[in-house]
Amino acid sequence: MLIFIFMMYSYSIKAELKDSSIKLKGDIRYRNERMSSGTGSSKTTLNRDRIRARIKASGSVNDQIKAIIGLATGSTGTSSITSTNQTLEGGGSKKSITLDLAYIDWSIYNGIGLSAGKMKNYIFSPVNSDLIFDNDYTPEGFSIYGAHQFELVDFNYIFSRHWINFKEDTANIILNAPQISLSYKGPVFIKFGGGFLKYSSIKNETVIVDKGNSLSAQNKYLMGFSILQMFTELEYTSGDYMVKFFYEFAHNKDAIKVSPSKKFENNAYLLGTQLSFKKLSLIYDYRSIEKNSILGGFGEGDSCGGVTTCRGHRLKLKYGITQNTHISAVYYDMKNTNSKSHYNKIHTDFEFKF
Repeated sequence: MLIFIFMMYSYSIKAELKDSSIKLKGDIRYRNERMSSGTGSSKTTLNRDRIRARIKASGSVNDQIKAIIGLATGSTGTSSITSTNQTLEGGGSKKSITLDLAYIDWSIYNGIGLSAGKMKNYIFSPVNSDLIFDNDYTPEGFSIYGAHQFELVDFNYIFSRHWINFKEDTANIILNAPQISLSYKGPVFIKFGGGFLKYSSIKNETVIVDKGNSLSAQNKYLMGFSILQMFTELEYTSGDYMVKFFYEFAHNKDAIKVSPSKKFENNAYLLGTQLSFKKLSLIYDYRSIEKNSILGGFGEGDSCGGVTTCRGHRLKLKYGITQNTHISAVYYDMKNTNSKSHYNKIHTDFEFKF
């Protein structure tokens, strides 16, 4: 009898899944990484292979609400905020799987929506520049977003509220970030906009990730972070050709001088270009990130190891081998402006999507 009930229950689950609107997608990436950093006797080199695997399921709760759950390789803790890579080591030991996404997406009314949970990052940056946030960063909180389309212009806006750190009996560190943008859909596509990223109650709090910001002897932030962001994209497409120029700027208005002889060190910018022809894409950018311009540990983890005192070039070449299969090479030629040490890295990636 118990066996019969179990068989009927299993059949019912299979029938529901078959008829449901659940969709699965994911990717697997195999990477070779070569790196050289430091100067003189402190110079270090590295050569390793790494993997990243991600899978995401989305399903309709009703006509307006979707639920999304995603798993990815990686580890927990603040050391893995911007990475889901796993190094091939340990004699073939098992690799960790973590919760990467868990949120609902609610289409409320006429282009206005709400996402809440551990979600994708709705804060826009041109060409996924990852100046302020790494592309693998999945914040926790909620975002309200809206898009309104007109004949030649699109208007987009968001308000994001991210939980950065929770503390009992004291103020929590929360990011509040409104952002707006306008897009002109003429012969040359132009998008420009800006945002304001305010981290509440962060001054004099223990550092979240020690990646270059000015700290006290007790490892506490010496200043607040209220970041003004501006960005623009220009794109021209003709047949199989596409050329794009992009720029992003960030200014921390809460920065202070650590000493009278020091500058404010509160500006960051990134500028670059992208050229594409059929399956081939070439992207170049130059970035300069001053010590207290952005919150360390949240920007791209591959630029100077994710520290804020970083300046240099990034060049990426990507080619589509077959459908859903890409190979790419990324070269970083950068310098830590604090230690004056060089930082060079080459990624060779094979990526497979399904």
